[in-house]
Amino acid sequence: MIYTLVGLFKGDKFSYGRALVSPKYLPSFASMRIGYELNCREKLEKAFTVEIPHIGKVLVDAICTVESAIISNGFIERSAVFHLVDEPFLRKLECDVILGLDTIIWWGLIVDEVNGKVYSTIAKRFPTINIYR
Repeated sequence: MIYTLVGLFKGDKFSYGRALVSPKYLPSFASMRIGYELNCREKLEKAFTVEIPHIGKVLVDAICTVESAIISNGFIERSAVFHLVDEPFLRKLECDVILGLDTIIWWGLIVDEVNGKVYSTIAKRFPTINIYR
């Protein structure tokens, strides 16, 4: 399992969190905190449960659509949908966000398990400044 820091944007709102990046999870999840901070919580007409291997069942009653993200010095300008779940579920995995297979494919993420890094093939890179000239 690889963890990375992810920044999420919706309109003029920003939130961030520790993300678990794993293709073992088909949908992507985010904490309710992130949904509230981005003001993007969309209540579903009918709640449903998702069975997560080794964790158990989790109730999903809302989603959040983000417009863009920052991962590993790259800006991803592609929206993605996250299922919003309660904090205790994500606390078991020590994260605020799960980037599942849907988002891994959609954002062109490459998981470098050797170096413990996550990169996006579609992200625009930020220029780096060498302060040690």
